[in-house]
Amino acid sequence: MSALARVSPTPRLNDYWYVSKIVVLNLATGEVAKTLTELGSPEAVHWFRGGGKVLYGEKTEREIAAVMVVEDLTTGKKTKLGLDVKATLRLADWNPDGASLTVQV
Repeated sequence: MSALARVSPTPRLNDYWYVSKIVVLNLATGEVAKTLTELGSPEAVHWFRGGGKVLYGEKTEREIAAVMVVEDLTTGKKTKLGLDVKATLRLADWNPDGASLTVQV
């Protein structure tokens, strides 16, 4: 079994908000099985109900805003959402059908 988590190097508030990674944890050992990004942002992380895909936030190059990312854990393909939208996407989650997302701007 695995868990998706946003982790920081210390429990300090600045590290939690600004120096986070998004990782997959092995629940049997507690160890990091895979690091998905070193640029984790404060947005919530979500596992696709059907398995195999995850949704998380990743800081942009300037580290001011974030983009939402859907990553296929089988292929490693990352799809960054809303790059052509002149807004910051927030509060994304999988819809019950599992085939689409609801994203708030």
